[in-house]
Amino acid sequence: LQTVILSSAGRPTQISLRLMQPREDSVNSPPGATLVRRAWLQSWLGREQRLDRLVYSIATGAEQVFLQLPPGIDLAKVVTLVDGVEVTALPAERELAIPLSRRPGGEHTIELSLPFRQRPAWGQVSFQLPELSDATPPQRWFWQLVLPNHEHLLTADPRLTASHRWVRAGWFWRRETPDSQRMLEQWTGASQQPPLPEGANQYLFSSFENNHQVHVRTCPRRVLVYGSSMALLLVGLALMYVRCLRHPLALVLLAILILTLGWKSPEVAVLVAQASVLGLILWLLALLIWAVLRLGSLRSGPASVAAAYPSDSRSGVQPPWPERGGPVSTMTAPVQTVPAMLPDSDV
Repeated sequence: LQTVILSSAGRPTQISLRLMQPREDSVNSPPGATLVRRAWLQSWLGREQRLDRLVYSIATGAEQVFLQLPPGIDLAKVVTLVDGVEVTALPAERELAIPLSRRPGGEHTIELSLPFRQRPAWGQVSFQLPELSDATPPQRWFWQLVLPNHEHLLTADPRLTASHRWVRAGWFWRRETPDSQRMLEQWTGASQQPPLPEGANQYLFSSFENNHQVHVRTCPRRVLVYGSSMALLLVGLALMYVRCLRHPLALVLLAILILTLGWKSPEVAVLVAQASVLGLILWLLALLIWAVLRLGSLRSGPASVAAAYPSDSRSGVQPPWPERGGPVSTMTAPVQTVPAMLPDSDV
């Protein structure tokens, strides 16, 4: 005899219960309960489509499990594997009923291919994750995000722990992720599928929490390069032509702002710094042209002033400085006192 006690803060209008009869061969799991030991979700974003691969390693005494699906899935193209064998799952209102075969201990590996009708646009992207109904949260959970080679990840959900690391590749730095697909297939007991295409940007995250929804921010490479380069070029030109911005206090405040932003988001700072190399080259070229023109104007300064004040006796205009070898102007010559001639004697 089992007793279930339910409580609620308010007075619900209806209560939904699901009763399942345990099997005799499930001795390692509670009757009717589903224990999720491992979970792995792979979200692959193409240019126009999204494909999710979901793998659960569970222990249950039930004859079937129910999977809650996020919106936007094409249910007609869903493929379900249980212990490596394709089965027919029954869809019903964003829920999928997956039948389970008899197995000693109730250990099963469930694998699903979930195609979406369209992929989300770049920018702030929210991923609503599938979830097993009436199941305990996974003891460990991995999420693998795959983006096209022209799209990069800027920020990830702070509840996730990144499993990639930064390595140096020539003059630049890039994220390096191990062969996570093959490793996760072995870890969960999933079927081996063809590897991901070379050049795709892969990001691996892990968590001990049961995350129903995660948020990331992505950006195309062209937007990242052009935007970062344009921002650096505009700041450089402003420093060249606006004298007040070259004040020491303004430069110190600008340096503090850059350091603060880099400290808050170091990975974004690395991406932006590498993407702004084009803007740095353009700014150095503009600085060189500006310096050459300024030096040329300083050298031609006296000649231009002399040309503006020609020495012409017929015009009556005199230059503001004396000509070498010429008579000294009365305006600049010192005043000489001529002594008065006095007679030697009275007349």
